[in-house]
Amino acid sequence: MSEQQVGDLRLALRLVRGGRRTEAVRLTVLAVGVALAVLGVLVGTTVPRVSADAASAAAARTRVVAGPGAPTTSELRVLVSDDRLGRRPWTHAVVTGTRDDAPLPPGLVRWPRPGETIVSPALSRALLEHPDVSVPGVVPEHIGAAGLTGPDELVSWTVLPAGSPPLPAEPVIAFGGPVVTSSTPARVRATEITVLVVCPAALLLALGVRACAGARVARTRALVLAGMSPRRCARVFGWEMAAVAVVGACAGVAAARVVHPWLGSCALLGRRWFPEQGAVPVLLEVLLTVTVALVVLVVARRTMRSQAGGTRQHRLPSPRVALLGYVLGVPAAACLAWLCVRLASHPGDQGAPDSAVVASMVASCTAALAVVVAAPHAVHTVTTWLADRLAARATRPDVRLGLRGAGWHAHATGRCAALAAVLVMTSAYGTGLLVALDRDAHGPSAGIEVDLSTTTAAQRDALAGLGLSVATVERTGADASDGPWTGLDAGWVTFAVSDETAAAVTSRIHRLLPELVLRAGADDADLVAYADEQTGVVRAGLAVGTGLVSAALVVCLLEVWWSRRRTTAALGAIGTPRRAMRVVAVTQMAAPVLVTTAVGVGVGVLGGWTAVAYAGTADMLDPAVVGAAVLPAVAAIALVAAVAWVAGGRPAPPGSLADL
Repeated sequence: MSEQQVGDLRLALRLVRGGRRTEAVRLTVLAVGVALAVLGVLVGTTVPRVSADAASAAAARTRVVAGPGAPTTSELRVLVSDDRLGRRPWTHAVVTGTRDDAPLPPGLVRWPRPGETIVSPALSRALLEHPDVSVPGVVPEHIGAAGLTGPDELVSWTVLPAGSPPLPAEPVIAFGGPVVTSSTPARVRATEITVLVVCPAALLLALGVRACAGARVARTRALVLAGMSPRRCARVFGWEMAAVAVVGACAGVAAARVVHPWLGSCALLGRRWFPEQGAVPVLLEVLLTVTVALVVLVVARRTMRSQAGGTRQHRLPSPRVALLGYVLGVPAAACLAWLCVRLASHPGDQGAPDSAVVASMVASCTAALAVVVAAPHAVHTVTTWLADRLAARATRPDVRLGLRGAGWHAHATGRCAALAAVLVMTSAYGTGLLVALDRDAHGPSAGIEVDLSTTTAAQRDALAGLGLSVATVERTGADASDGPWTGLDAGWVTFAVSDETAAAVTSRIHRLLPELVLRAGADDADLVAYADEQTGVVRAGLAVGTGLVSAALVVCLLEVWWSRRRTTAALGAIGTPRRAMRVVAVTQMAAPVLVTTAVGVGVGVLGGWTAVAYAGTADMLDPAVVGAAVLPAVAAIALVAAVAWVAGGRPAPPGSLADL
């Protein structure tokens, strides 16, 4: 650093230490905002890191078998079935040839004795809730965390009784295979994290810097009059904000380390994980802290450079900019409405095509952008029109004054209203998407499938003797006959079972024919894995994004509250009753939010319904989507009204009349 930069940094630190109470409060708001932004980014990216660690754990227990005809001394043979216990997948492994020198999978200290089974802690608890499911010889020890993808995974290793014939599988010489980190394309994950986490975090940082800059306009102009150049004023302000940002970022990193194990234990983000899973690398923490400090530094310098030496000229929202929002928003809302009508009248329950889903996503994002662009002009137009109508009737002067104030300060109140609308729209669309993903991941069971090519005639006859209902028979091979499935040497047979009885049926089959490999659950395992991962990413992104947007809304409200200092002083100077002042404040701050949240509820519900239709047109009018839009709207309006009520009842600060 040069001598001038060191001098600027020292001056910035002195200004931080010697600031007034108002400046100290705004610096505290910025530090808390930076901490929340850093915490949100680290928490919002937790699920992909946890998924990567879970994939590594799954790959570590993958069997490495000897090639056909390859010499080996291992007698260990393993067959793995994909069972279900209720709606949860259950990895059920049967083993033979467990000598002392047999390789061990991760999570096991030793192999159980013949006729015994070692289970995961989650499966041990689940078996207590399902007494109809029997597992032979469960030992008190449990599978360790190294052999599990998460604390809720159901896994069991069963060693067949002594004297059992070797399983029809190649000998296992080791455990460990290639890692498949994700079933979701990297571009999709990057886009989701950027939209749901990074953009709200950047918005919160920008609003926090803007709030601090508003308190330093008078000081900056005084420094300019004293001979300091506007560029140097901007540099000093940038160093001041960067120092506060470093403190806030360090606090956010420390908070992320504290909440990471708690989030993994409470499943708030849709899944549970071990404390060591998804840990943030120290290098990433340092890189994030430096990035946040640089972003705040750049934004602060640009903000102060534009304000230093400027004049207080009031600007109304530009109609040209608002026209762009209207041109984008009206067709987007019409597109969502048309998609809802089209999908609701579509026969069957095969789900929406991919083109309709993409169109709904694009339309929802476009509508949200349109609300942000057009909100100031819409607030100014609507509140001015309402004030004129009330003036014509000569009623409620306090309400008219509040509407006039909302229209006059449309840039500030419009930002609050836009944030509230985006919060509502995001909650509704995200809830619809989660409903659709849940249907994909936890849909009705497809039954129990058996590969007939791995069975003998005696085994097929034993299966037929269980009296199970056959759902489908897939015949393969050139000599596939039209006779009963028990005579087929190739193909698949699927037995119809419900989620409640699947585990009991598979346990009966395993007791009768332990050498059979079963697959119970959804038709497409890759689709289930994709839906599970997407559910975690979207749920985490929505939780973090909603929290960051809510924090940004609070910062906007505080900025509007602080900007009402002279208005409150003027009303107090002319003897306005406190009740009337409260009505003015509530009207000025709540009326814009009412306007935009009404639009947000409509657009959000339409987008949420189209997202639900992705998994089928049945139950499109899901109450969860409507509730996800209405509840944030009510919460936003209640928050604005509460802040406005407090602001309206606050007496004029001493000495503020001199600024009128």
